[in-house]
Amino acid sequence: PVSVTLTAVHFADEKNGWAVGHSGIILSSNDGGQTWKKQLDGLQANKLMLDAARASGNAAWLERSENFDKDGADKPFLAVHFSDAKHGLAVGAYGLAFATDDGGAKWTPVFDAAPEGDERHLYVIHQTAQAIYVAGEQGMLLRKPLGQGSFHKLNTPFRNTVFELQSTPDGALLAAGLGGKLFRSDDEGQQWSEVNLPGKASLTAGAVIKQGVLLASEAGQFLLSADGGRSFNPVNVPQPFPVSGLTQTADGQWVLVGPRGVLAMAVPNLQKN
Repeated sequence: PVSVTLTAVHFADEKNGWAVGHSGIILSSNDGGQTWKKQLDGLQANKLMLDAARASGNAAWLERSENFDKDGADKPFLAVHFSDAKHGLAVGAYGLAFATDDGGAKWTPVFDAAPEGDERHLYVIHQTAQAIYVAGEQGMLLRKPLGQGSFHKLNTPFRNTVFELQSTPDGALLAAGLGGKLFRSDDEGQQWSEVNLPGKASLTAGAVIKQGVLLASEAGQFLLSADGGRSFNPVNVPQPFPVSGLTQTADGQWVLVGPRGVLAMAVPNLQKN
């Protein structure tokens, strides 16, 4: 029902999914993506932010909401994630963040996703067994325990923009992004160590697959770890191209999404180069 650029999609189950994009758009589907309806747009989002800020009495939140309202419906959502068919979070440019606990019938602004007036862009949402993480521009990383509390900013040693968060099978957290930088944490984001990788192309997609942890870059490079993200080796693919998303199907195929469309392929030769 819209004609704006859509930037992210997430399904909580086979039927219920959400897509987000420019102009503050949130769409929902309850039939596996066959049909969609609009749940939120930028004008509605601005009004909800103003109403919530006024009710809170928080001067900083009010100033921020007034600035958003003056700019109009120009802020894009860049990521969306649902823990189940009821509880979801959408984040985007300049700290834009909204949450729902009723499947999107009502969306509520999340002001603590832009702590202390920090309005860096938010690009990715990742959920673990313990918490929800939101990451973005210039090393921004937020954490909220599942089912309680609010987001708080984690101190990180990296200043590169984060485009991808993944959890390894042994529970470590990986943050990948601009300039081919990758960092690993074994304590839920409190301490980090850098993982040395070949190349400097920005890492834009990742997934935990049957063969290990797979990362892909905007230059079409693929890297695979079989040791929980401690080291990675290049993988040759038959038709490398820039990747913005990837996953693995039940029968083992890799599915890659990028500027050239969608490509499904058999697992390539995984021997070291």
